[in-house]
Amino acid sequence: MWKEAVKGRSVSDSGSIVTKDLPDNVVAVGNPAHVMREVNDHDRAYYFKDRQIDWSKVSVPDQK
Repeated sequence: MWKEAVKGRSVSDSGSIVTKDLPDNVVAVGNPAHVMREVNDHDRAYYFKDRQIDWSKVSVPDQK
């Protein structure tokens, strides 16, 4: 995976091979990686099915 290809708040599958730049706020999977869907509000609140993220325990670095 090329660092320059995944920007912003995009998510790619661990086995994906990213060959082109990915737009912001998308989920990409496959070989080569393709956009499956946009990141939605459910993704921002839950990390797995119905398991909610406890944001009080998460440190988020500043965006540059």
